[in-house]
Amino acid sequence: MSLLVVGSGVFGLSTAIEAARKGYSVVAIDKHSVPSPYSAAYDFNKIIRSEYDSPMYAKMSLDAMDIWTSDPKFSKTYFECGRLSICPTSNAGRRKFDDTSIEVLTQLGKADKIRKYTDGETLKKDLECLKDCEFSENDVYVYNGRAGFAHAANALKAAYEIATDLGVKFVFGEAGEATKIIEEDGKSYVLTKSGAKYTADRILVTCGASTGYVINMGGIQSASGVFVTHVQLTPEEAKKMQDIPIIFDAGLGYFFPPDLEKRLVKICVSGTAAAHTVDNPHAQGKVSLPRYKKDSPTDTIPKHMTLQARKLLGRYFPELAAKPFVDSKTCWLADSSNSDFIIDKVPDYKNVYVASGDSGHGFKFLPNIGQYILKLLDGQLDQEIVQKWKWRPEIEGVEKYEKTNWKLTKELLDFNKIDFVEESTGDSLS
Repeated sequence: MSLLVVGSGVFGLSTAIEAARKGYSVVAIDKHSVPSPYSAAYDFNKIIRSEYDSPMYAKMSLDAMDIWTSDPKFSKTYFECGRLSICPTSNAGRRKFDDTSIEVLTQLGKADKIRKYTDGETLKKDLECLKDCEFSENDVYVYNGRAGFAHAANALKAAYEIATDLGVKFVFGEAGEATKIIEEDGKSYVLTKSGAKYTADRILVTCGASTGYVINMGGIQSASGVFVTHVQLTPEEAKKMQDIPIIFDAGLGYFFPPDLEKRLVKICVSGTAAAHTVDNPHAQGKVSLPRYKKDSPTDTIPKHMTLQARKLLGRYFPELAAKPFVDSKTCWLADSSNSDFIIDKVPDYKNVYVASGDSGHGFKFLPNIGQYILKLLDGQLDQEIVQKWKWRPEIEGVEKYEKTNWKLTKELLDFNKIDFVEESTGDSLS
């Protein structure tokens, strides 16, 4: 049995690994070598957490975490620093999500490292690394010690090494840059920019937010851009922050412990996302598809969001609030209407499948999502999960953000109308 994987990001690499382990002949193609600068995982850090109001995703994340901590390659990229969720008492939706996720983890026997606080002083006694932070009496705090982050780009490299060792063949460059899929003589073929044409018994499209460039997603997925920036630390500042947990402020955004090599702190500003609306490459109408900073270096973050980023820093580490921002950019997500993945056969094709809809929470499943995807390809996936991830009729729009309690985004900007911050260009991973 042969498998062609179109896109070598999280879902693609994970599936290629699992398929090779099961005896498939696997070819994976991509415009760029791993880690692709177009991948959302081309980053210093992505959160690895198990808090979900869904028992299914919670169990999946816990299983993934076991691999993050035990696998010889993945464990080198994972750092268990803990995660502190800070929620205003007035945010009923987010508080409900936090409470339900604790109940779910309790049922799964994995709530032993969770502590809930209603005052900042007790919190600071338990987490001395935050002793200089100011905490509000109007917030509720939940700390989960069984959480952390992975160096995302290095994790992709680890997955690539595993896949290569298992015999997966990779094709990069114009010969690996898929442009469309055609049907000829009852078979599906992937065409690439170089003119090369590929086929296999099964074709799996895993291009994340860019999936709509390759196939017509029919409006069930929308590329949403969320904004991140960084501040450069001195050695002394980096040392002070090196032991902090991920700080997730439901009112403002979140930031990570510093990358110790580059001494950079990544800040994710919440509340606002953007759609880059273009003509649908495959049909009439419009669709949101990514515009990447690699191609448009002046795409940073909206000017008005720098104030929010400074407010976030100023609340917990005020000495950093006035620092200049560097490497500000858009991180593109493949959003679905309810944040469930979209993993199913593509309508009107004989043997083409899609695995997408990461919705901003897919990275953590790099070690194990391929197990689920391959079971779906083989017709062995639990029907409850099949129904949850099936190709569905909902059309995307701003209202998608009203369907999830855990998402913080409420405002959707037009990407072409954003007034971006000007800063020197550069690649923080180079």
